Amino acid sequence: MTQASSLTFTVALALTAHQYAETFRKLQANPAKAKQVYLNTLAVYAVREYLDYIEVDTNLEASQGWDPVQQTLVNTAALQITDYGALECRPILPEAIHLQCPAETPQDSIGAIAVQLDESLRSATLLGFVAPIPNQAVPLNQLQDLEQLGTYLKSLSVTPTLPAYETVVTQLQTWWDADTDSGPWKVLSDLMKPFTPRPNYAFDFRESAHPLPDEITDSPVVNRIKQCCLGPAPHTQIFQLQMGIQQVSEEIYNIFAQVTAAEPHRHLPDHLHISVLDQSGTEIMHARSLGTEALQIRFSSVKDERFQLQLTLDNTTITETFIT
Repeated sequence: MTQASSLTFTVALALTAHQYAETFRKLQANPAKAKQVYLNTLAVYAVREYLDYIEVDTNLEASQGWDPVQQTLVNTAALQITDYGALECRPILPEAIHLQCPAETPQDSIGAIAVQLDESLRSATLLGFVAPIPNQAVPLNQLQDLEQLGTYLKSLSVTPTLPAYETVVTQLQTWWDADTDSGPWKVLSDLMKPFTPRPNYAFDFRESAHPLPDEITDSPVVNRIKQCCLGPAPHTQIFQLQMGIQQVSEEIYNIFAQVTAAEPHRHLPDHLHISVLDQSGTEIMHARSLGTEALQIRFSSVKDERFQLQLTLDNTTITETFIT
């Protein structure tokens, strides 16, 4: 790492930086998105190195730009700066003359920093920053001096909290309305089959007067599937979460959940956990993978009941919220 001048700062992109970028890139099926994630990761890494150099604390694991799920959903290169908020680390190529933030960049971000990557991707030069987030392209020669970044951070009078993402609630009954994708949930045809009726597979977590059906009915199961990313970088893995809903009576439904590994993995890790939480957040079902190809559970729910599924791997957890 070398300081090129009072106006810029150059960071060597060592093997570690590219290992992180490659890990995140492999999680993307779309080539254009994969390239975007790779460059964004290098930019975030470079800015984190610079901030460490000037003794500004960062929280990489809490950063949206280091979250595989957020990387997939939006064009993000956000680095969380402790006590201040998210700083966008925008990668630009050598021939660029402007800094342009994506339209989906949160307006409460504390600013954006221009990170120019060389053609070989062996180094990154921090050119300057802009604050607040601009709604149009900013010429590189109009960026604020990089040396002013520390002063700018100290001038922030309000300490932002970590970004709070709104809980997305999936309405399972809407899956009957149309045989189409529902946001991140994709249509699944004849892939998740109902369990063989066995008592230990069924569970009624309400302690209510509604009896749990002794057998799975012949009514159709409506299925959807989505990808989930779990595990700390650079060991993040992709899993396929399959959900199914089957109507048993006017008020009671069977709920199916199945987790499988995505390519190139064939088996689930031994320490993958799946939990079912009731509407109060209390865990009422739990299962652990033992290196099998799939992890499956079934339980009953009543109409308009809210519950959550949690997947946990190596101290990382994702939570999906549903209403029957």
